[in-house]
Amino acid sequence: MKKYAVLCSIILCATVLWATVPDADVINPLQDVVQKTPVSNETYKPAGTRAPGDVIYELDVQLICNDNQLLGIEWDGECFYITGGATATDPNKVYVVDTLGTLIHTYDQPGYSTGWGWRDLAWDGVNGPGGGVMDTLYGSVDGNVAKFSLDGAALTYYGGFAGPQNPNRALGYDNDQEVFFTANFASDCYMFNKTSSNLMNVANTLNMYGCAYDSDSNWVWWHSQDPAGGTFADQLTQMDPATMAFTGLTYAPSNFTLITAGIAGGLCYGSNFRNSDVLFLLVQGTPDDIVAAVYLRDHGVPGVEEGQKQVAGEFGFVNAATMLSRGNRVISYQLPSASPVSLTVYDIAGSRVATLVESHQQTGLNTATWNTSNLTPGVYFLRLSANGKSESAKVIIGR
Repeated sequence: MKKYAVLCSIILCATVLWATVPDADVINPLQDVVQKTPVSNETYKPAGTRAPGDVIYELDVQLICNDNQLLGIEWDGECFYITGGATATDPNKVYVVDTLGTLIHTYDQPGYSTGWGWRDLAWDGVNGPGGGVMDTLYGSVDGNVAKFSLDGAALTYYGGFAGPQNPNRALGYDNDQEVFFTANFASDCYMFNKTSSNLMNVANTLNMYGCAYDSDSNWVWWHSQDPAGGTFADQLTQMDPATMAFTGLTYAPSNFTLITAGIAGGLCYGSNFRNSDVLFLLVQGTPDDIVAAVYLRDHGVPGVEEGQKQVAGEFGFVNAATMLSRGNRVISYQLPSASPVSLTVYDIAGSRVATLVESHQQTGLNTATWNTSNLTPGVYFLRLSANGKSESAKVIIGR
């Protein structure tokens, strides 16, 4: 029977589908396999005019893959890796598509991956030369997380390991800490690894479908099938991976041009895509499923890593604190040589809120005073730039 019975029943209740959030995979009954819109659309905006949450790129992947059941997504810097239900036929698929819309490879998922197949994808950051070469990818169709690679000619399945949900629907991976994040619609959100299926879990009320780890600013992002406004249900929600606490920052992207309605699919992070850091969404849309890039910030602002202790002759922050109370706080940094220095502060949305230093500084240890008294408690980023180098530190201002 597989997906045909689901399709028939949902066609009878199309109105209800878009008024409620599904608790299982559904085919969008409003999709039309006939393409009526351009394959892709890119909206370029100059630095300073792009706002976090803006959709700046779209690609009609349903048309390219000829599959109206697209689910998970990853990106290797050149190509998208997309899971699909092969329009209700076996076997399920993995597609490799470049950002210009070229279908490079199509792979069959293993025979055990029935039903809708692997949902959201995660990646450990290892790949080989050329498009379509990835090792290792992760996906889930049941209580386990599958490991597999793509070598350009074949998909190789390496078995799997236990996850906390069935399936482990939304799936993200922090390569530095070697931990996964997952949720299954309104289940708890979990942190786990290959040997422990539950390192940490927190309560959740959202309908999670995709997850991604922002390696440039150390956040976890969730893509949920929750109302974004009008005919869209694709909310993005930020989480602090250290505590698995939601930060309160959400985006509800709806300025799409290729679709008129949609619900959340998979999610992945894109570092330095068109000079921007973005979240790539798989949106199960009307008339077609699309990939969309949602702008987070210009690449490098805020920066890559939190401040760490420096030794003599190195550039960067010295023992940058991750928690600060409000008041006058001293920020210490080190320069390997005398040079002009810029030390600025950004809020979580990437807007500059203060300039602490904009002058020539001497070699060695330097300090600046940051008055945080009037700042709203929350997350901020210090950005240090000098002599062609830059470093960032994430800090949390307490109450």
